[in-house]
Amino acid sequence: MTGRGTSRAAILAALVLAGCASAPEPIAPEADPFADNPTATACLSEEQKALVGQSAAVAEAQLPAAARILAPDTVYEQNYLPNRVNADLDRRGTVVRMWCG
Repeated sequence: MTGRGTSRAAILAALVLAGCASAPEPIAPEADPFADNPTATACLSEEQKALVGQSAAVAEAQLPAAARILAPDTVYEQNYLPNRVNADLDRRGTVVRMWCG
């Protein structure tokens, strides 16, 4: 074989071997970093905590004007204000987490 034929054979062999490799293990979802932190929800009322599972429209109607409603991929300042209420949304617009900061 020439140099060109050798490289083609090497590529073919690599592709065949790659097809035999096992699939990678699925990545487990990360735990909520705020789950064991009582200060992460200290500023929330029981009514605000109950907004988890509600729509963004419901949350917006019930939260103070200074609250942040954060959709996925929202860019926001990460300055910490312990009394600021935050609501994280999923891609469907449902509140998935309420937190302070």
